[in-house]
Amino acid sequence: MTEETLGAGIEAMEQTRPRLLIKAQDPSIRESLIRKVHSLNYEAVSALALSPTDPRPADSERPEIVLLALEPGQEIEKTINETKDEYGLVPVVVWLPPGWDDSPAAIGQAGPPFYCLAPDFTDRELARVIGAVLHAFLLEKELAKAEEAFLECRRQLFQAQKMEALGTLVAGVAHEINNPINLINLDIGLIKKVWRDLKPVIELYSRRFPEEKFGGLTYEFLRDNLDQLLSDVEIAASRVATIGNDLKKFARKTDAAEKEPISINQAVKNALRLGQTTIRKSGVALKVKLAEGLPPISGSINAVEQIVLNLVINAVQATNHRGGEVEVSTRTDERESMACLLIKDNGRGIDPSIADHIFDPFFTTRQAEGGTGLGLSVTNNLVQLHGGRIGFKSEPATGTVFEVGFPVLSPAAPDSPHSHDRFSDSDC
Repeated sequence: MTEETLGAGIEAMEQTRPRLLIKAQDPSIRESLIRKVHSLNYEAVSALALSPTDPRPADSERPEIVLLALEPGQEIEKTINETKDEYGLVPVVVWLPPGWDDSPAAIGQAGPPFYCLAPDFTDRELARVIGAVLHAFLLEKELAKAEEAFLECRRQLFQAQKMEALGTLVAGVAHEINNPINLINLDIGLIKKVWRDLKPVIELYSRRFPEEKFGGLTYEFLRDNLDQLLSDVEIAASRVATIGNDLKKFARKTDAAEKEPISINQAVKNALRLGQTTIRKSGVALKVKLAEGLPPISGSINAVEQIVLNLVINAVQATNHRGGEVEVSTRTDERESMACLLIKDNGRGIDPSIADHIFDPFFTTRQAEGGTGLGLSVTNNLVQLHGGRIGFKSEPATGTVFEVGFPVLSPAAPDSPHSHDRFSDSDC
């Protein structure tokens, strides 16, 4: 053990204040070791005595280091392994009392993690050994954390690649949808013209043959309803075309750092239009209350749409009961010069035990239902890129309110006429 390692070990011990557990069958030896540890004057170090009849410490009291005193007659390998079994990977410092005949090499048969302390050790040697043990143990923990972080980054990269591939697929599907939709729109216009020209002819024909039907329908029905039926088809086709364009815009690769003046109200309307099918199928009542005169923010319209969509879908999924309601609203926080988005639901709420983890990547309570745990994590990242803030208030079985704040460009600047909301304080 080098002086550099020992110095780092002592520094680690002083900073961490480890809990030592003294394990010795002989009470006099146990008390002697406890006094030795106390003589180091580490205020936060607590020495615990453990005999075969003593209760095992709880996880919250699990020691960082076990100081094990071997005594003549004990089986070396068995005693060390039993100690490691009791405390997992906690390092074990083995002390050989005076008169011990077996060599330290025999202890090595028990395997790591163990360290050997000479019979006549001094206080400084004890401090150095404990410090070095702790330093090595902390390095192992940091290495384990680094490996876990690496695996997490690799999982996130894999998921990002999947999302990128999905975006490409969505853009392709949306493009393919537009081709037949354009044909439908073209044909509908032609069919409307044909129907206008044919209507007088069919009316004359039906007077001569009043029982005659056209496609199983009477002339009276066609006269009263065909114009509306064709208009419904045209509206539905236009709606599909709009959805396809929205999907292409949503899937388009954009840099959230590339910002321009945008309207939060417009982003909300775009996002709700994109998610209307999911919302409608859920049976949840959606209310939209958009503040008028909301000042613009600097951001990416696609990124803000994704923030809105993620939070709304999250609220809908949390509101899986009859009478479920989700409210989307905007307001201005003049004190902090922010434009705020609020998503409120009366769903199941967030369990306090997981509240600190909901923004963690891949954290989800809906894994069995296909949840990826990326929605809130991505949302949080996008909010941070816009210099904003996101928070929530929740009560189990009552509901949750998410609030997102974006810095405004100018507290007095209203939305542009092109993005002004026309259905404020209305049900959607």
